[in-house]
Amino acid sequence: MVVTEDRKVASPKKSRVPPSGSALRRHVLLPLGLALLLSIVVTIFAGLHIHSLHVASEGKQRQWAIQTLLPTLLNKEVLQLHANLNGLASCPNFQQAWLTGDLHTLEARMAPIFDGLKSRHEFIDISLRQPDHTLFLHRQIPLWAHERSDSEVLAQAVQSGDPAHGLELDPTGILLLRLVHPLRLDGKTAGFIDLSVEIHGLTTTLQRSVGSDIWLVTAKEQLDRQDWLHLTGPGGVEEWGRLARLVVLSGSRKDIPPALRDFMALPREQRALKTFTSTEQGWPIQGGQVPLRDATGHEIGEIFFLDDTSGLIAELNRLRLFFLVITGSTAITVFTFLFFFLGRIQATLLKQKRSLLNEIDSRKNTETALRRLQEDLERQVAERTQALGDTNQALQREVAERQQTGEELRRAKEEWEETFNAMADTVTILDPELRIVRANRATGELWGQPAEQLVGRHCYELYRDAGEPCEGCPVAQTLADHRQHICEIEHSPLGKTFLVSASPLIGNDGVCRGVVHVARDITVQKEFEAKLQQTKKMEAVGTLAAGIAHDFNNILTGILSYSELILRGNTSDPALRDDISRILELGRRGAGLTRQLLAFSREQEARMQPLKLNELVENLMKTLGRLIGEDIEVTFNLSPDLGNVNGDPGQLEQVILNLVVNARDAMPTGGTIVITTGNVELDAEQAARHPGMTPGPHVMLTVSDTGSGMDPETQEHIFEPFFTTKEVGAGTGLGLATVYGIIQQHQGSIWVYSEIGGGTVFKIFLPQTTEPDHALTTRVFPDLPEGRETILLVEDEAAVRDILNRTLATLGYKIITARDPAEAEELFTAEPEIDLLFTDVIMPGGNGMDLYQQLAAKRSNLKVLFMSGYNETIMKQKKMDFAGFPFIQKPFATVDVVLAVRNALDNRV
Repeated sequence: MVVTEDRKVASPKKSRVPPSGSALRRHVLLPLGLALLLSIVVTIFAGLHIHSLHVASEGKQRQWAIQTLLPTLLNKEVLQLHANLNGLASCPNFQQAWLTGDLHTLEARMAPIFDGLKSRHEFIDISLRQPDHTLFLHRQIPLWAHERSDSEVLAQAVQSGDPAHGLELDPTGILLLRLVHPLRLDGKTAGFIDLSVEIHGLTTTLQRSVGSDIWLVTAKEQLDRQDWLHLTGPGGVEEWGRLARLVVLSGSRKDIPPALRDFMALPREQRALKTFTSTEQGWPIQGGQVPLRDATGHEIGEIFFLDDTSGLIAELNRLRLFFLVITGSTAITVFTFLFFFLGRIQATLLKQKRSLLNEIDSRKNTETALRRLQEDLERQVAERTQALGDTNQALQREVAERQQTGEELRRAKEEWEETFNAMADTVTILDPELRIVRANRATGELWGQPAEQLVGRHCYELYRDAGEPCEGCPVAQTLADHRQHICEIEHSPLGKTFLVSASPLIGNDGVCRGVVHVARDITVQKEFEAKLQQTKKMEAVGTLAAGIAHDFNNILTGILSYSELILRGNTSDPALRDDISRILELGRRGAGLTRQLLAFSREQEARMQPLKLNELVENLMKTLGRLIGEDIEVTFNLSPDLGNVNGDPGQLEQVILNLVVNARDAMPTGGTIVITTGNVELDAEQAARHPGMTPGPHVMLTVSDTGSGMDPETQEHIFEPFFTTKEVGAGTGLGLATVYGIIQQHQGSIWVYSEIGGGTVFKIFLPQTTEPDHALTTRVFPDLPEGRETILLVEDEAAVRDILNRTLATLGYKIITARDPAEAEELFTAEPEIDLLFTDVIMPGGNGMDLYQQLAAKRSNLKVLFMSGYNETIMKQKKMDFAGFPFIQKPFATVDVVLAVRNALDNRV
């Protein structure tokens, strides 16, 4: 049967005779002309529709802008007024005057707010009301007799006890923003501060932002006639009679444009967004309205805006004319083309007839195959339907199995109980009255009683040790807004800090049935955070100290080198030699200071050596006497059998000097300083209280004074960088921070004991060492070795470059100086024989290591000596490894640099 049908479809082979050329034009051009004419008509109407849509879109955008901007302006005004009222309500003098009924003081406290509002509002009404919201004190400008106690905003504030605000329309025609702020004294509402200001000035702001003419309008029947006449004066009766049903509240009522009157005359349902023609100018005007609502949502007025759309319509008309010209031109061109070339099209159609008939036969065969495919699909659908039936039966069996899971649910409940009690945090479930309904085992262990005995008690009794809910309670906030709230609380009796979270328990009906209260003990975490903050401060100051030390090293290099140069050249004047020696000694002390800064910043390791602490203290005795003055007595109590310590002498001297200076400053009228040394043995418990210390033998250094002492709060911060109790300019706040850093680097610990009026005691504990101490040697000036080699000196600091040039040149060396790596490369190329590259490491435009590698690639026998104000530790941090290369640290003495140059030339590291 299918074959027969295929034959019937495929058998007809006759084709229609194509029409003649004139007939083809008649059959084609006539419909085509009608289609083109129709397209032109559609273009005209489409342009009109687009015009109306565009004009409406412009109006909707202005309407949306007003609707968006109006709440923003009102909220800004509300926030500012709330801040003024909150400051007034929290003023202690204002609260005291309220309790005593002191009207004079109340008016004086209200006067700044009243005067500040007069510059921005023509109408102001501020009242103080009793708890029953009767008037207690009232100020108003301008004055008029109208009581406004029946207000929804006031009712909301009385009912909720919280500040409330909203828009109101006064019967006299004034649109007001009203705020009522409760005054709470001793946890009770003692009254209300009631403030109202007019907002007619919003029209100017909206008009400036939106770009349209804007008026505030309300219905005449919403105004009180007597109050209106009272405000408007003698001409009020006549004006009231002329008023239409709608009344303009803002702007000049005498200058209302005819366009606004035309728009106000339209029915309300047509004023949402309307385009009409002005009766005065004859121009198209677009008007719209935005409703104004009070605190209850009742519409009390409208915002009208008007825009002249004549320019926009003219532009759209020009655009529509342009499209009409384009469409007509295209239609004429197409029509002419088809008229002259239809004959050629006819020949092409005849040639394609046979191929089209063959394609028809092919499509018929395809239809047959598709019918067969459809039968196969129907068979597959039947099979899938059977499979779905089997699946449905399997699902029914599964439902039957799930009905037997009651026992499993019971076991799951038991597992939940075990999990609830296994939680390390204290977890309680509270009802809406803040009573404990359920508590886990950890809660009972915290309070030392079974969890069941805590049921029925209020949460604030346990966690706040209070008799009523505390201000800012997270549970109360969660019950109010059904959201999770988290805060930290401190429980003084337990000496613990808790992180408390409150999460709502909301049923399927959306009702909050309770709160899950979780309290985690974060006491240790808070202590760790405080220590971490201290570490960050120390790192920040360390970075600053390292930068200062680098720059200071360049200055000290010049001071030391110039001093030694003068000292070696002048041997006849003993007084001058003595002065230069003192400058040289001070420069060396400055170099020691830079090492101490780097030690404090942990950027330079201390130069540790075994030493006797008693000898260090004895060497400082003469210096200490000149440092502290004659009104303070210094007593030394040094243990004769004191053990040795491993330390940096310069840094430990700085520790003693800083402690003695602090003790001197704490005794402005005189007193006693006692410096004591001794051997102590620290056990495991004592060492554990001070991180970084180990049990064993230690040397104790004690510096005590009879000064004013410190309170516990000051003692907690004395080792922090930049913390100081001295006046501005009297201290940097780095003294004790430097002491702390040095002692930590020496693997020791520093303890402080102090009481107000009882003096202060600093105890320093340093580990003992069994190594013998190094004897102190006196530095002498040896004979300096001379040379005849050529040295390329690269240094960006002019003073350092000049003194090195003079020093080495006097010893016979040929010196070529360069300010930076670029200049050094030019000089190196020009000079065929350079024996040594003596270069700074960190310079503008490059670094010394890269310069050496570039020059050594040209001359493999080039020798190098590096110098830097940064130490080798910082060089490694900057990924510059100088292992195996000669290196000298700034600041350096003349003998040190000359020997370093000679060793580098002789290949002696």
